[in-house]
Formats: sequence, C-alpha cells, structure tokens
Amino acid sequence: MKSLKNFKFCGIQSINDVLKCHILGVKNIGFILYEKSKRFINLNKIINYIANNRNIFFKFLIFGVFVNSNINFVFYCKKRLKINIIQFHGNENLYEYKFLIKNFLKIFFFGNNNFYNFYNLFYINKIPITYYFIDFLNKFYGGTGKIINFNFLINNKLLFFFSGGINLKNCVSLKNKINPYCIDISSGIEVNNIKNFFIMKKIIYAYEKL
Repeated sequence: MKSLKNFKFCGIQSINDVLKCHILGVKNIGFILYEKSKRFINLNKIINYIANNRNIFFKFLIFGVFVNSNINFVFYCKKRLKINIIQFHGNENLYEYKFLIKNFLKIFFFGNNNFYNFYNLFYINKIPITYYFIDFLNKFYGGTGKIINFNFLINNKLLFFFSGGINLKNCVSLKNKINPYCIDISSGIEVNNIKNFFIMKKIIYAYEKL
C-alpha cells in the first residue's frame, strides 16, 4: 500500500482507528489533546498505543492538536509521543514557539463572508509556519462539520490543509477546484462517532482516482 500523504485522519480515539489508517496507507493521523473536545484522547492512552505498536506508529506522521495549552504541556506531549507536527487551534502566541518548534501548523478560521482574514495570512508569514490550516469559522473551539465556500482559494499558492465538512459527496469537487496540500477529515469518516473503515476507503478511492 502506498503512503497517502494528502490525507490526514484526525480525532483518532482507539488502536482500531490507528490500524484502519495503517491498512489504508494513510500517512497523517491526529490526536486531539484538548479535554473539551468530544474526540479528546488521554495522553497516557496514546503512550500505551505507541509502546505496544511501535512497528506501526513509526510509519505515521503524528499530529498533536492543542487549544491554548500550557507551553510546557505541549513540549511534554511532543517529546513523549514523538509528535511530528504541532497543530494549534486556539489563540496561542506563536512567538513563544517561533524558535522552539521546527514544524507547526496554525489553524485559520473562515466564515463564508469573512475573506479579509485570508489576507492576514501573509502578515503571519513573519512566523515560520510550516503549513496553514483552513477551517470553518466557529465561536467555539473544535470542528463544526461545515464546509466553507472555498472559491476564494482557487489559484492560491499557499501550502495548506483544508478541513471542515469534508465528506464523500464534496471531496472530489474540493480537489478539482483548489487541490489542497492535504485534506483533514474527522466527522466525515465516522458513523455514530466511530471511524468507519469503508467510508475511509471510499473517500480515499474517490479522491485518489482523479
């Protein structure tokens, strides 16, 4: 199975979720370390997963998702879990991390009419963000399952992850129009809040065959 770098399956909550990603060849997996998220996973549980399945975990790029976490907690998690990319979803002061973390990903939220935020991305370029992450605007932290009007991203040259409301019905249109560096999916591959292997497989097939 080839390594699928343009997919990130997030909100991993069990070793079964990990194995599904492994079987399908998905390269990027995300663990949410924010306690108020319904997909929160305890740090020690992830540590046990890794300790007992090292032959599988070394094949992934591991994303740690944080929301306004204490900087010491972020670094502790990064070290213990060997997190490859830190994903910030809150109001973090990125300057604190500027010279301390090589790869980090900052989320930017958009509503369908607040395109002005897009131009702020260029201001943020003063900080060496490895990737941008674009999601639907939400007054609370976390996913909404809604997708933004992504037409304003056509012909963009940014390296970005796209999230929010991606599913089997819209993933093909998404790739045809804006071709993100990576699509980030959580609820779109779930049935009753559990990652569904067959939906995961169908989305990969639909997206990859283009």
